[in-house]
Amino acid sequence: MLDKIKLKLTVMNTLVVLTILMCIVIFVYVMVRVDSNNNTDDELVNNAYLLKRYITVFDETASEVLLAELSEEYDVFKEKLLSSSVGYGVWDSAGNEYEFVSAYNLPYDSLAQIRYSMFTVSPRAVKTIDETDGKYYIHQYSYNDMNLRVCST
Repeated sequence: MLDKIKLKLTVMNTLVVLTILMCIVIFVYVMVRVDSNNNTDDELVNNAYLLKRYITVFDETASEVLLAELSEEYDVFKEKLLSSSVGYGVWDSAGNEYEFVSAYNLPYDSLAQIRYSMFTVSPRAVKTIDETDGKYYIHQYSYNDMNLRVCST
C-alpha cells in the first residue's frame, strides 16, 4: 500500500515539476520574442533616422570635399545595413525611386507595393514610435515565407 502511494506521489511530483518547467520555458520564450522585436524595431528606427539624416545632409551640402567624405561614410553605412540583412528603399514624395538595396533579392516591385500600402487609407502599422524628428511606423509583412519588419517615416 505504501509503495503504491509512494509511486503516485512520485508521478504527481514529476508532473508538477514538468508543468512548472513548461510554464517557465513558455514565459522565457515570450519575453525573448518581445525583447527581440523591440530591439529590431529600435535598430530599424535608428537606421531610418541615419538614412534620413544622410539624405538631408546630401541635399544641403554644397562643398565637394564634404560630399566626398559623406559619400565614403554613406558607403560604410550601406555595407553595415547589408551585413545586418537590412534592405531599404528611398522614394521622393511623388513616388519616384532614389535608391533601392536588398540583401534578400527582394524584387523592387514588392518593396514598392509595401511602400504604396503604407500610404493608403488603412495603413498596417504594427507600432508607431514618436521621436523628436518625426514619427516612425513599424509594419509587419510576409513575403515568400519571409517575415519582414519595415520602418517608414
